[in-house]
Amino acid sequence: HRLQSHDLSHFTKYCSLETKEECKKARGQRYLCDKIHFRRIIKPHTDKSLGDCSYLDTCRHMKSCKYVHYEVDLDQNELEELISNPPNPPDIQTQLLPPQWINCDIRKLDISLIGKFDVIMADPPWDIHMK
Repeated sequence: HRLQSHDLSHFTKYCSLETKEECKKARGQRYLCDKIHFRRIIKPHTDKSLGDCSYLDTCRHMKSCKYVHYEVDLDQNELEELISNPPNPPDIQTQLLPPQWINCDIRKLDISLIGKFDVIMADPPWDIHMK
């Protein structure tokens, strides 16, 4: 629990069921949970069998990308509530260090050389999206 935040008020909670339809179906009710849901963006060129685009709603090629994309599904009341009561920003009292990176083949990287970090992020191989 060392890395767990004690103040979770600044996090927006997303429903793990993703869409409002799935949430209602799983709960067996006409009412949704109080978390944020998403709407699938299905265009004529979308091939649902390919699954979700890893870029979700930030894909730069949405006009031609065949993967399924998403957008936040807010009705007018939910939008007004979010605007009038935005999540609190985190109270950051530590100095942030600049990002650091290593450009390498992760399969050949000796992890013991890296040291101790709070976050290590690996970018996926680009050939996944080059089809």
